[in-house]
Amino acid sequence: MPSDLDVEPFARWLTLLPSDRDPILPIAGLLQRCWKCDENTVAVIACEDEGQLVFSHAEVLQVIASQLSESDLATFGAGPLRPRFSRALGHSAWSNGCLACGALLGGFSLFEDFAECQSAGVVLPVIASARIPLDVLYDEADPED
Repeated sequence: MPSDLDVEPFARWLTLLPSDRDPILPIAGLLQRCWKCDENTVAVIACEDEGQLVFSHAEVLQVIASQLSESDLATFGAGPLRPRFSRALGHSAWSNGCLACGALLGGFSLFEDFAECQSAGVVLPVIASARIPLDVLYDEADPED
């Protein structure tokens, strides 16, 4: 982008950089079957803070994407994190994608799967760690975002 261009209209697509003071948190993954290609892929689903898993909404995925490349994520079986258009939302938002085909893994269905795992006491595997600003993590964003 040209240096004289106002980036504010593009902010939802830019990566969010954490500060060195933000805590490094474990990131949990959840195995999913892609709706489009039927391949297994791992979704970046939650961050662990003080023993509690917190769902990774779009802004958290945006922060994680600033620290973990697509190849880093692929080593854990996770697809790329990037903005994708959602027909349900009517706009683009940072989201999980299938490792095999890149298709959008919908935030609402991932949130439902996450909640089901939490209520069943399923222990989700830690796939990576990243610096996550706590004010971003605890933003009560809609799971569809």
